[in-house]
Amino acid sequence: MNYPGENRSLFNRTDGTTSLEKNGITYPRLSYNVGGGTTVTGYLPIKHWMGDRPENEATTNGQQTAIEFRYGEVLLMLAEAKAILGTLTQNDLDRTINLLRQRAGFDFAKYPGSKLELGNPPADPRLDEIYATKLDYAVSPIIREIRRERRVEMVLEDRRYEDLMRWKAGNLMTVPLRGMKFTAEKGKLYDGTHTAKPIIALKEEVNKDIFWITMDLLSPIQEVQTSAMVLRYGQITAIIGPYLYTT
Repeated sequence: MNYPGENRSLFNRTDGTTSLEKNGITYPRLSYNVGGGTTVTGYLPIKHWMGDRPENEATTNGQQTAIEFRYGEVLLMLAEAKAILGTLTQNDLDRTINLLRQRAGFDFAKYPGSKLELGNPPADPRLDEIYATKLDYAVSPIIREIRRERRVEMVLEDRRYEDLMRWKAGNLMTVPLRGMKFTAEKGKLYDGTHTAKPIIALKEEVNKDIFWITMDLLSPIQEVQTSAMVLRYGQITAIIGPYLYTT
């Protein structure tokens, strides 16, 4: 596993030490499906950072209280539901989206553009173009911003795939990920000559696209569920959308 935190690149999982002098700096892997802190964007996350190893392991070993339902997610669902129903007001935004932004440290007085205004949502031509290209329905600017807020707030909490399925937006998974600007200097860092302390950066292949096919956007039915349906409905000849075709 990876130990998250602002010093994770200095951390030694074997002995639990965090030291630049002792461990050197281990830069993230940039390839898909490799261990050791892989990140195809070039940035390592530090969300849910624990101050020390015992505290972190107490969480991962189930020795701390688990979250059953996130208050932040409740606020996001309220804003999204009201936007879809067409009943969203500025007061609703102030007690949901803007409340989350204030908690994160946004100063609306100093940076007024950081407050989401119902009548003046920010422009995002790139995301609007992606939605228009990838989705078969229109997304209003305010719903676009609420969806963005949900993506940011719930990152690394295993909600993104479910959200995309719920929004009928699985095609967004075919949009190439964007990450750090890979300069010539960074290219030299990952050229395969830095494999030991003080700088550890394994050779990586960049600018490699991952191709998706339609099947990747489907959720297979588990064998045990299929068997149960056969017992109840008879032989299943086809499954299309929510409908079962039986004999």
